Amino acid sequence: MRSVSYVGGAERRFESLATALPHFGVEFVVLAYSEDAPFLKVSPRFLISRASPHKYVRLILAGTKAVRAAKCDAVYAYHSDFIRVIIPSYVVSLLCRKPFVVVVHDDTKRAQDSRSMLGLLRLELTNGKGTHVLRRLTEFSNQVIRRLGVRSAAACICVSKFAMTYAEGTLRAKHPSLSGNGVGDDWFATSPVEKRFDAVFVGRVSALKGVYSLITAWKKVVARFENAKLLIIGPATPEDVKKVKSLIDHLEISRAVTVKGFVQDDKELRTLMSSSRIFVLPSRREGFGLAVAEAMAAGLPCVLSDIPAFVQTFGNAALLVPVDDSDALARGILSLLEDPIAAGVLAERGQELARSMKWEHVAAREATIIKATLPKSP
Repeated sequence: MRSVSYVGGAERRFESLATALPHFGVEFVVLAYSEDAPFLKVSPRFLISRASPHKYVRLILAGTKAVRAAKCDAVYAYHSDFIRVIIPSYVVSLLCRKPFVVVVHDDTKRAQDSRSMLGLLRLELTNGKGTHVLRRLTEFSNQVIRRLGVRSAAACICVSKFAMTYAEGTLRAKHPSLSGNGVGDDWFATSPVEKRFDAVFVGRVSALKGVYSLITAWKKVVARFENAKLLIIGPATPEDVKKVKSLIDHLEISRAVTVKGFVQDDKELRTLMSSSRIFVLPSRREGFGLAVAEAMAAGLPCVLSDIPAFVQTFGNAALLVPVDDSDALARGILSLLEDPIAAGVLAERGQELARSMKWEHVAAREATIIKATLPKSP
């Protein structure tokens, strides 16, 4: 599935669906790049793939062989943005003449997807110089194949209304359908634990997720509550780790912020999240926000940025603050820490919303979408 040391939201979504979908008559064959990928436990019927670019040919050949050997009915790419997912999957679907199913999570590539093919080519050639021209042309070819895959897909599954708007308007998907995202039952069964932290952030530690705005806001929280503790959970590049630590030291709040890093074990993650009073995710861009749904299921009141995906998905079940506004973010956090009753009401709304997002509901919709792509029996 992937060759890195953490599992992202897209992979977690697929893992959950691969477990739930067999109850609705859909099973998967997984073609993995990393042999220790946790998704290898799922059983056969559909194909999913992710690999490093230099292994495209080998992966496509292996995928073609797997589809034919397992008599797969379709080929499934779990993320439209990941070149290393969608290209091998789409090519295998063409070679095997099988319906292609692709999942759209967010609009991260909106800027380049809004350009015409000619405009994108001009951009790549303008940016490339000397030996970089070949690399730019390769990137352009990848984007052409990616767009063709989405537009010609027999089913374009969208995880949110926001993602569906993007798929229809920008990607021009011919067959978009809303499936949604889900929450596992374990998140609702979280046992009470000691509240050791006042707020928790779960997500990739980067500017895109708003972590620097949160740390800046936390300085203001500490000014009001001297012993306030923030827990930051998530993967980060060495550069972002350095930037985060530098900002924390600059603001002189090292005792108030704990940077945990990526937590792979779901049980440990649930325990850590439940040890916090509130959940905070001030992202600049999201397609859904799986960690938000999980936090709500665990009974945490949530403070989120007012980006379209959060507004559409979580609405009145969360406290929404202007994006990239650390002052507003601090006020939002403080309002819940200072008013436990308001925080409790918000937590109840969130948990009620999360109950409508259980994986069996998502799997039922997704199974219907996938089955509709298959040829009708004579």
